[in-house]
Amino acid sequence: MGNVRYGVPAVFARWFAGLGLAVALAGCDGGSDAPTTPAPTPAPAPAPAPAPPPSKDDPAAFTQAFVQQAVDLFEAEGLEAALAAYNDPASVDESWYVFVLDAEGVVIAHPTVPENLGASVLGPLGVDSAGNIYGPALVAATEDGVWVDYNYFNPATGDEGVKHTWAVRRDGTVFASGWYEGAPTDSSIEAQTQGVVRQAVGWVRERGLQAALDFYSTPASTSGPWYVVFLDPAGVAVSHGGSPTAVGKSVFGPLGLDVTGKAFGAEVLSLPPEGGWVDYAYLNPATGDQGTKHSWAQSEAGHWIVSGWYESGAVEDDPAARAVGFVELATRYADAHGEDAAVAFYNTDASWLGSWYIFIIDADGILVAIAPSPDKIGLNAYDPADGTDIKGYFYTPKLAEATEEGVWVTYWQPNPGAGGEQQVKHTFARRHGNLVFATGYYEE
Repeated sequence: MGNVRYGVPAVFARWFAGLGLAVALAGCDGGSDAPTTPAPTPAPAPAPAPAPPPSKDDPAAFTQAFVQQAVDLFEAEGLEAALAAYNDPASVDESWYVFVLDAEGVVIAHPTVPENLGASVLGPLGVDSAGNIYGPALVAATEDGVWVDYNYFNPATGDEGVKHTWAVRRDGTVFASGWYEGAPTDSSIEAQTQGVVRQAVGWVRERGLQAALDFYSTPASTSGPWYVVFLDPAGVAVSHGGSPTAVGKSVFGPLGLDVTGKAFGAEVLSLPPEGGWVDYAYLNPATGDQGTKHSWAQSEAGHWIVSGWYESGAVEDDPAARAVGFVELATRYADAHGEDAAVAFYNTDASWLGSWYIFIIDADGILVAIAPSPDKIGLNAYDPADGTDIKGYFYTPKLAEATEEGVWVTYWQPNPGAGGEQQVKHTFARRHGNLVFATGYYEE
């Protein structure tokens, strides 16, 4: 029978062997339904120990963990709790601290420099001492985080250094901290000033002129002595971060004349479009004193964009020199634009500020320009009823007969800068062409 053997064929032998194994697994009693004892459940593996926090020996990792703590607090307890924690100086750890920005780049938490609160890193605050514009990079931080490097003051040492900042965005809020390394790069106050102006130019190019004017008119756009001024093509201030009352005033008026009599505003308008420096005396809002200001001005979209820094040391006010300088500025305006245009301009609000204004007398002795008191237009310098002060002094003929060298005349006059109060006024008048240009200062 060939390979057929007596007994059970091999294939069936294997089948029966498998069946026997199945019966054995079911129980040795041959089909008993008694429950079987389950195998014991293995014990769970012990949880891994938490990783130790990063050491300051690894400053980058430590910085990222430091920021993550702030993000965790924000997500667990909300923005108010996070701001309370990170506006508290107790949150500072050596040179590490967290600062917080809102969606517009405005600082809403800063435990080491509370003066930064309310300022935007899209303004001068976001420009470092080398002129590098780092603020927009912080505002553009993503949820994954970004590193931004710039020069900044180190509160742990009192010196400036290169700061490596890690910034993370959560729900429109940016949390950031950093660590310092070495000395600042290419630091200079001139470079920082030019950087402030470049950032304003960037606003105009990226967001449009009106958006730039709106932003640089707000307190958020200033930082320390730095603020930005925009002058329109005619020299009128259309935005002024340092003095809102200057908006609408012209640099051919008192706005462009310093306390020493220098007509710096006209000098700005004569710079090349790519920019230049102008030095003059100006009020430092950080100190409240007149100081020497060094300004960089650059043209963009037909407007002059100006910012500057102050040199320490007070500058003495010389009202007589200022009066002479103002008259010279008015004659320059007449030379550039014509006598009729000068008369029209010095009748506008743009031409005067406080107690400083130009008045003009024509060849017949008629008052033809006086912006603060338009009701006086038409007064006759040779009529005692029009030109006599409260002390009985008939002074106006001396003004109308001024020479090209100029003349000083002292009399009583209502001061528009003091609510119309009668005060002694010292006036300088000079003939130029067919007109007499005059201005003066009051003994308050």
